[in-house]
Amino acid sequence: MHRRRYVRQDSPLWRALHAGVLTSSTLSGALGFYEPAGVARLGLPRHFVSHGPLLAAWRNLRVPQFVAPQPSLAVSLSEAVRLNE
Repeated sequence: MHRRRYVRQDSPLWRALHAGVLTSSTLSGALGFYEPAGVARLGLPRHFVSHGPLLAAWRNLRVPQFVAPQPSLAVSLSEAVRLNE
């Protein structure tokens, strides 16, 4: 039986697992929804215009992805982080 555990969103493991991954929190920025043309096309108020979300998504996607160790290896979080350096 495979056990799954919950990971707190404010934990280093959560950040490691989401580094370099396009997630729902960065998708709208990556798609340009907050760029001037995107805001106009979506009919959003002009105060939504911002280049920040696109840049944040771009910066996150440039971070190397976390590679999980194979399940057969019993390693600690610090060992997993070391394997990803």
